[in-house]
Amino acid sequence: MELLSKSHLQNLLSQPHIKGPKAAPQPCISLYVPKEVLQDSFHGDHRSWHHLMKKVENFVATHYPGRHTKISHFYKKIKDSIRDAQALGGVAVFESGWMSGFVPLRGKVQELAIVSDTFHLKPLLNDIQGQNRYYVLTLEGQSISLWEGDSFSLEKKAIYLMPQDRRNPGAHVIKDSERDASSDPSMGRQRKSFLRHEARMLIRFYKEVARRLKKQISRYSDPVYVVAEPSHRSLFMSVNRSKNLVTHNRLDVDPRKFNGETLHQLIWDLASQDTYRKMRRFARDYRLYKFGGRSLESLPAIAEAAIAGKIEALLITRDLHIWGEMDPTNGSIRNASLSQSDLKEDILDDISEAVIAQGGKVYLLDKRDMPENLDVWGVLKRPYRTHLSTDPGI
Repeated sequence: MELLSKSHLQNLLSQPHIKGPKAAPQPCISLYVPKEVLQDSFHGDHRSWHHLMKKVENFVATHYPGRHTKISHFYKKIKDSIRDAQALGGVAVFESGWMSGFVPLRGKVQELAIVSDTFHLKPLLNDIQGQNRYYVLTLEGQSISLWEGDSFSLEKKAIYLMPQDRRNPGAHVIKDSERDASSDPSMGRQRKSFLRHEARMLIRFYKEVARRLKKQISRYSDPVYVVAEPSHRSLFMSVNRSKNLVTHNRLDVDPRKFNGETLHQLIWDLASQDTYRKMRRFARDYRLYKFGGRSLESLPAIAEAAIAGKIEALLITRDLHIWGEMDPTNGSIRNASLSQSDLKEDILDDISEAVIAQGGKVYLLDKRDMPENLDVWGVLKRPYRTHLSTDPGI
């Protein structure tokens, strides 16, 4: 069992499924385990890792004869992966006949165990779709680092260094002479000259970096957070007018004080709020889509449209589950229920994956931010064609 990367998560979503009369069903196990369940895991406790694994093992043995799971063997490895990280709220664990792995999760994690023919990925869809992607620029005087991050991690992508011949070799001399500048006017003028020269070199360097960033950042809609001391930040912003640059007074700090983990925590606290605000704006245009004939509000109609590739965007209440089955050929729903059936599949997860496979987007919102108190809302790529129905969900 391995720590899953972003590319691994993409593979979970696009996993090929073997079907046909000769193909034996392969169980896909999806576990979402809060940190406290891993830490306080006692065999007799109903809210424990061991109790959860017992349910999974019994379900696999009953519904997938001849198959078994080895997840319980990796309990210590999974527990150790989040033990010392205070920002982590739990872990997602996946296993099938072709892979096994886990992903540490931030924030609150809802306990969930599902065994089905496909993986349950709805809680991770923001990261899988790239909605949580952002970049960070750390300005350290004569060097700039570019980082790429999401809710999981922050990774360094590039380092830009000012050419050696442009650096100011006399800067340290001026620093040592600062105490004498007030008594010697010539030293004060010399310092100002050096500072102007250094500022010109930095501005030239920052302009070159700004041009190179356009090639490094593939989507201009992705935010770029600038972490730097105020003087460096203001210089950089004066020569770079990109609209996706983000500054904040909490980011006016010396980036050398942070390592990768602490920098990620600093940025993600801001990026997660910014990302959610963007998703919430989509819901505010509900009436425009409704009067434009592009709103779907009933689950059967949404499922059918998702399979047909007609949905541009799907909004779902976060942590909502509708247990049952959806026919992947026509979108018909069977045995849908609002009450949980242990280890069964979530219809909303199947619909979400169908929307993404057809080029649409899925957004998870809190109940209070869903339009018109809806639990699920679909937006069509094109207006529906009907003259009889005033409700596009019918």
